[in-house]
Amino acid sequence: NSEAFKVCSPWRALETGIRGATSWPIIMRSIACSPWCTPAFIEKTKQSANQHMKILETISPVLWPNADHNHYLIDQTGLLSFTLLFPDLDPNHVRRQKACKELDRCLLAQCTEEGGQIEGSPSYHNACLFWFAFREYLEKRQDSTIMETLNKMFVYSIQSTRNCGGCFPIGDSHCEDKETLALPAFALYLASGKYEYLSKALHFIPTETMDAVIADNIFRCDDLEKLFEDYAKALEHQEHIDIPLVSFQKTLGEAFIRTGWEKQDISLAVICKSPVQNRHAHMDPGSIDFSAFGKPLIVDPGIYTYKEGIDRYHFKSTLWHNTVTINQKDAWEYISSWKYGEQKQSRLERVQSFPSYTMAQMTIGNYAPVSIIRTIVLEEQRYLLVIDDVSHLSNDVVD
Repeated sequence: NSEAFKVCSPWRALETGIRGATSWPIIMRSIACSPWCTPAFIEKTKQSANQHMKILETISPVLWPNADHNHYLIDQTGLLSFTLLFPDLDPNHVRRQKACKELDRCLLAQCTEEGGQIEGSPSYHNACLFWFAFREYLEKRQDSTIMETLNKMFVYSIQSTRNCGGCFPIGDSHCEDKETLALPAFALYLASGKYEYLSKALHFIPTETMDAVIADNIFRCDDLEKLFEDYAKALEHQEHIDIPLVSFQKTLGEAFIRTGWEKQDISLAVICKSPVQNRHAHMDPGSIDFSAFGKPLIVDPGIYTYKEGIDRYHFKSTLWHNTVTINQKDAWEYISSWKYGEQKQSRLERVQSFPSYTMAQMTIGNYAPVSIIRTIVLEEQRYLLVIDDVSHLSNDVVD
């Protein structure tokens, strides 16, 4: 039963992949010169590694046949890592080629035309970009086509970061404490050797955040002297951000709008999409997150817990987001932490910039027959205006 490898257990496919990509490389490096690393121990280790690889090459594709989920990306990165750690378990490179083929499918399925990861949560995007870039590092290559896509994804990572730091906490996103811009920046540095990724991230995040990411991944570095030199350059020469102030992520139903790239400047996130791609998205069509003067002022709740219960419901519910509701009802039915009811269509229709203001407009159809048109106007440094045009209200609809 393949579903047995999807539930929380020691052999859940996700944990199997994480062990291959993270835990086992640390362990094997640590014990390589140890007196306990005997032939008998190595043989037992290989038996276990082979079992891990069988799960990742046979079970994971059944769980995620469309390659459109972060779990599958990690699973196949883990398989690739195992083939490099134990090449004699893959003498004809069959497993390695299969992992690479599936990772190519992951990139094709998970990266939208505009550069966002398909699950629509900025911190998940950052984590996925880390794994995509880590694949390039593992293979010691810089495929120009893939790097072009990864750079497009890195632009999304910057756009989806608040000016005051931390991700816009859209959907199941963390904000300042986990999966920030530091994570993909360091992986792209490992893949390319270019310190500019680090310097761009340091424009938004404190050095302590980057220090923590480097400390967690320093075992991956082959040239520590170069790392220290490049990190010093990044700290000394923080990169100027020179990308558009407005990003319309049409596929994801998101927009990121700002007045500049300095910490004190205004940054605004707008989201409107249903049906949602997966259950990491919240019930929040028309919601916004707004920061200015170096502080978050109108805040999206983001992720608090994955544990089933009232807290999980509250953080995903429409009432806990900065949007419009009818009769204080959710935009669609919440069944459980990972299951929603039927969803009507809502979408971010257009995002436009004018000489003195930027406007985002969306239609919210989740409360049919009530029709809602929400318009967000950011007038440079003066005001944020939210206009809700609600029609087809009646005494039968509103109580």
